[in-house]
Amino acid sequence: MCGRYTLTSGPGEIDDRFGARLPGVALGRYNVAPTETIAIVAAQEPGARSAHAVRWGIEPPWRRGGPLINARSETVAGRHPFARLVSEPASRCLIPADGFYEWLRAEEGRQPRRPFHFTLADREPFVFAGLWDGEAATILTTAPNELVARLHDRMPVILQDQGAERAWLEDDLIPEELPSLLSSLDAVRMRSRPASTETNKAGTEGKHLLEPQATDQQPTLF
Repeated sequence: MCGRYTLTSGPGEIDDRFGARLPGVALGRYNVAPTETIAIVAAQEPGARSAHAVRWGIEPPWRRGGPLINARSETVAGRHPFARLVSEPASRCLIPADGFYEWLRAEEGRQPRRPFHFTLADREPFVFAGLWDGEAATILTTAPNELVARLHDRMPVILQDQGAERAWLEDDLIPEELPSLLSSLDAVRMRSRPASTETNKAGTEGKHLLEPQATDQQPTLF
C-alpha cells in the first residue's frame, strides 16, 4: 500500500511540469497522510488539465471502516467503486509527489518502526496513478520492484514518464493497456534512505523528517 508520501515543492515551483497550477494548500508537505488534503491533476476535457485540492481516501456510501486510500491496479477495472471511475477519463487523475514512505519493523518489539523515504534517483517530482470522484482520490498500487519489496509487498504506481501520464488521462485508454501502464517502476530508477521516526506520527511536518534523528538506531538493510 501507499500510506504516506511527500510533495515538498512550494507554490509555482512545478506547475509547468504538470500543466496546471497546483493548489498551495497541498504543497510543501513532508508527511502527507490519509484523509488530508492532496493535490491532483485531471483532464476534464481533451488537452486541458486542471488541478484540484481533494481529500485522500474515497468513502463510498456503503463503506464501513476507513476510507479507500489505495486501489489494486490488477483488479481496479472490475471492482466497485473503481470500475466506473477507471472507465471515465475525467475520473482518472495524476497525483504529484516527490517521494513516499515505507517502514521496517524494529527487531525489538518496543522500538518504533523505521521509516524509509523512496524517491526517483534524480529526486525529481513524479506522479502516482490515481482515481477521484470529485471530492476525494485514491492511489493505485501494484507489485513492488526489488527495492520496495525489501519492506512491503505492494508499492504505489509511479507512471513511467510523461507519455504514460498523458495515456492515463486519455479518452481512448482500453482495459488491455492497463497492465503495462500500471506496472511497477524499475528499481534502478529509484533510491531509498532512512528517515526520521517522527514521520510515524501523522500531522508531523518539516524538512527534518527526511533525515534520521541522532537518537534513531540506524538500519543497515539498504
